[in-house]
Amino acid sequence: MKKIVMGTAGLLALGLATSANAADMRPAYKAPPPVVEAVYNWTGFYVGAHAGYTWGTTGYDLVGGPPSGTDFDVKGGLVGGHAGFNWQTGVFVLGIEGDIDWTGLSGDDNGFPGGQLDKLDGRWQGSIRGRVGYAANNWLFYATAGWAFLNVDYNKVVPGINQTVNDTLNGWTAGLGVEYAFWGNLIGRAEYRYASYGGERFLFTGFDRDLRRTETHSAILGISYKFGGPVVARY
Repeated sequence: MKKIVMGTAGLLALGLATSANAADMRPAYKAPPPVVEAVYNWTGFYVGAHAGYTWGTTGYDLVGGPPSGTDFDVKGGLVGGHAGFNWQTGVFVLGIEGDIDWTGLSGDDNGFPGGQLDKLDGRWQGSIRGRVGYAANNWLFYATAGWAFLNVDYNKVVPGINQTVNDTLNGWTAGLGVEYAFWGNLIGRAEYRYASYGGERFLFTGFDRDLRRTETHSAILGISYKFGGPVVARY
């Protein structure tokens, strides 16, 4: 009987030891690695090209005479380039940008009574602006404002005289836009801008013209290339 009890106890001890060893051999459970989310980083220099359409109004007065109140429409396409720098802090993006465009902006008074004709042709335009934006990963919604300039040819026709004077108008511009970053460092954009240029005196032979405020609206599409890494990691 004693031998049976001792044998049974030995078998139980051997079974417990075997179970413990088997438990030690099972692989330990490890928590899954944290998920890494790719977030677009808007900080960096960029260059790009754009095209669009501009429309607006201008007007003139004869210097030394009563205000004529003559206004006429101007419109035309534009194509150009831009460059700038963005700095992102949290979801906010601050930046500065400059652009220069060729513009086909043009319009005239369609024949003022008395045989006179005033015509305005845009040659080139540009701006230097600040930008403030809100970033939602690959999307950037922004407002922009700054100094604007517009180089024009002002053509005046009177009987027997056809004169053209070139000058640059100065003013300000402001607008809203949205950008989307795709294919790594390529960024597409759509933008609307308003510009207001102050008056300028044009000196013609025998008389002067005061060009009053010129106002334009521009709808622009563009693409940019941003230098530097496109994404940062967020856990």
